[in-house]
Parts: sequence; structure tokens; C-alpha cells
Amino acid sequence: MFNNLPVLIVVVLLMTAFLAPLFIGKYRRATQTVTTLIVAVTACLSGVLFYRVIQSGPVYYAVGGWDAPWGIEVAATPLSTFVVMVATIIITLVMLSLPREQRDWPSPKAGWYITLILLLTAALAGITLANDMFNIYVFLEVTALATWGIVAAKKDRNAADASFKYLMLGAIGSAFIMFAIGITYVVTGYLNMGFASVALVGTQLHPIIPWVICSFFLVGFALKAGLFPMHVWLPDAHSSAPTTASALLSGVVVKVYAVAMARVFFTLFGGEALEAMGISEMVRVAASLSILAGSFFALVQTDIKRLLAYSTVAQIGYVFLGFGLGGIEGIAAALYHVLAHGLMKVLLFLTAGKVAEVRGARDIKAFDGIGKILPWPMAAFTLAALSMVGLPLLAGFTTKWYLFNAGLSAGLYWVPILVIVSSLLNAAYFLPIVWRVWFGESELEPASDRRVPGLIPLALLLAVVGLIPSPILNWLEQAAMWLIS
Repeated sequence: MFNNLPVLIVVVLLMTAFLAPLFIGKYRRATQTVTTLIVAVTACLSGVLFYRVIQSGPVYYAVGGWDAPWGIEVAATPLSTFVVMVATIIITLVMLSLPREQRDWPSPKAGWYITLILLLTAALAGITLANDMFNIYVFLEVTALATWGIVAAKKDRNAADASFKYLMLGAIGSAFIMFAIGITYVVTGYLNMGFASVALVGTQLHPIIPWVICSFFLVGFALKAGLFPMHVWLPDAHSSAPTTASALLSGVVVKVYAVAMARVFFTLFGGEALEAMGISEMVRVAASLSILAGSFFALVQTDIKRLLAYSTVAQIGYVFLGFGLGGIEGIAAALYHVLAHGLMKVLLFLTAGKVAEVRGARDIKAFDGIGKILPWPMAAFTLAALSMVGLPLLAGFTTKWYLFNAGLSAGLYWVPILVIVSSLLNAAYFLPIVWRVWFGESELEPASDRRVPGLIPLALLLAVVGLIPSPILNWLEQAAMWLIS
């Protein structure tokens, strides 16, 4: 049964995606509830699968009974199952907000929006679980189309412009990845990453060929993840989309692209080869620039959603930096940040969306005194903001501490300095907002509805992840050891 779970997760999500629009016209609330429950079930299944592979090792499944390299192989490893579990948990909690967000939407639009979210969830699982490059590419394209659709769901000029920019730049990123896959297939004769890796080791290639493959993969995945300076689509897309879409894009999607890049790099080439080719150094430099540039751009924003979007540019840099540092500590830090940042950014977007709903504006000035009107949502916002800064006992601190130590272990003494500087920059744009929330002066207007669905479990999860990181980090170190072995 466990061998079937990876495929079952993807198939269930795809089937639900196609069935949802058929029922939402007459049974909107029931359809929203059932689809959320189904995503929750896939989260539970992925959690069971993660526990299974941590205890007993990876699970490989040959789709249709055709063994690799000729058939499609699905690999449930500690890394892939962890990422699928995190993604499905976060998407489940975000989907709790759909009934409120869609209360004024016509039924066809609400149905197709849910379909796109389910397709996105299935595609993210497919990217992470597929063990051959062609199917990774296929699921990348499904992800791109689904995210383009949810960005455009607002049907205003800004959303249309942002979705078009995202579609065009995403297509360029896909082209780079396709070229890299094509070159790999030409020189190895395989699309399965395990077989292609063996062929690369056993084939005498000119050194420029592996370097070109890695460079194309890096540019493609960096474009899709919004890494500076290829981030130009991200602020517009994340700030123009509906609140649930912004939360999913920033909290889940961009980090799955980073994980996909790490899987391809470490599986095909290994850490030592990446370092020898200078690819790891390229990743570290790009990640560092993204951390600093995203933070500086966030400092000058007055629109809260654009500020959070530029913050994502900086935060995805932490994930890339961890993978660029390599080693157990660096990769564990990157994977831990996939979880921690997902929870933090979803909380920030959902609560910021609530403020915009209550105040009718997205300007940072709208946060003045809002803590008196929305005490619980703003308490969660404060927890997430302070976690982003990296205060001790909060989730963001653990990521930065591991990156700090990974930099020292690698002899890269500029990494700890970067971590400290980035924390100060995070404080510079988050702490003034927190001050406005609780100490800003504003007239107290009533809020008819103070609820933010999913707020309590998100906040509790974030608090637990920060206070008790050791069990999670132990699992992630096992995932890191599997990836680099």
C-alpha cells in the first residue's frame, strides 16, 4: 500500500480538480468543504508516507509496471515527502479562507479557482515526487498555468498585467529548463535522474557541457522562484492576486522550485562536482544578492502586499543559500525554511488581507491602531513578523542559526555577516509595522467580522516549529544526508 501512496496523492488531487466545477453551482459550500477535506486527507497521507520513509528508507514506484529508465518512476524520499507534506498542510489551511473570499464570486469563477488550486497542489506534489526530468517539466508547466490562472482571478487591469508578465517570464524559465533537460538527454540517453547521473559519471565529457547544463537549470529555476535579479514578475503577481493566491504563491510555490533545483543538481552531479564547477558559488552569490536586494526594496514600500512580496524575494534567498552552502547543516536549514517561511508568509498575507478588508486600503498607514480592532489576527501577524526578523525562540531564528553555522563550517565567514545584516534589514521594515499595530493612533471603527479562517492552527504550528525545532531538524538532517549521499 505504501508503494502506491505517492501516485495516489497526485491522482486524487487531479480527479477532485476536474470534478469540483460540476458541483459548485448548486452545492458551493459543500464543494468548498469537501475539496478542503480531500487536500487535508492528502496531507495526512503524505505525513504517513514521510514517517514511513524516515523509518524504512525511500519508496520507489514504477507507474504502469514499467521499470526505470523506460517507465515513469516516482521517488518518495525523506526530502520529497517532507516537502509534499508541508505544501499540502499549508494549502489545506489556506483553503479554509475560500468561503469568505468567494462569498461574492459567481459560481463558475469560484469553481474554476478551486480547480486551479487543486491542480496546483497536484503539480507541486508531482514536481517533488517525480524521478525523471521530463515529468518534472510537465508538472512545472501545470504549475505555471495554475498559478497564472489564480493570479488573474481578480479580473482587474493590475492582475491582468501581472499575470501576463508572470506567464511570459515563466515561459522563458521553462525554456531554459527544457534546454537543460534536452542537453542531458543527448549526452546521457536517459531522462531518469538516477540513470542519467550514472551515465554522466561514466562518460568523458568536455567540462563545459555539465557547466552549461547546470547554468541553464539555475537560470530556469531562479526565474520561476523569483530569485534576484530575475524577480521582476514576483512583486506584481503576489501583490495583485487574491489574498489566498498571494499566500500560496509566496508560502509554497516559489520554494518548491528551489527544492526541485536542489534535487536535480545533487542527484545528477553531487555536491563536490557542483563546487568544482563553480555552480555552488554562483548559487550562493545569487542568493546573497536576493537576500539584500529584496530587503532593501521592501524597506521603501508603502503597500503592505508589495512589501511582503519583496520580502519573499529576500526569503527565497535563504533557501537557495542553504542549498548553495551544501552539507547537512546548509540543506537542513534550507528545508527548515521551506516550512517556517511557508507558515510565516501565509499568516502575514492572510492577516494583511484582513486589514485591507477592514480599512479598505493596503497602505501601511492602515495598520495604525488596528491591534485594538483585530487583536487576535494582529497577534498572529506580530508572531509571524517577529519570526521573520529572527528573534530567539521563534522559527526564523533557527534557519538563520543553521545558516550561520553552515557558513562557518564551510569557511565562508561572510555568510554569518550576511545573516546578521539581513536580520537587521528585516527588523527595519517589520518592527515599524508592529509598532503601528499596537501603538499607532487611530479612530476605533467596528469590524463586523474579525475572523481569519485557519489563523489559530497556522499560528500554533509556527509557534511549535520555533519553540521545538529539534525533532524537525533531526528529520531534515536525515533528508539532507539522503540528498548528498
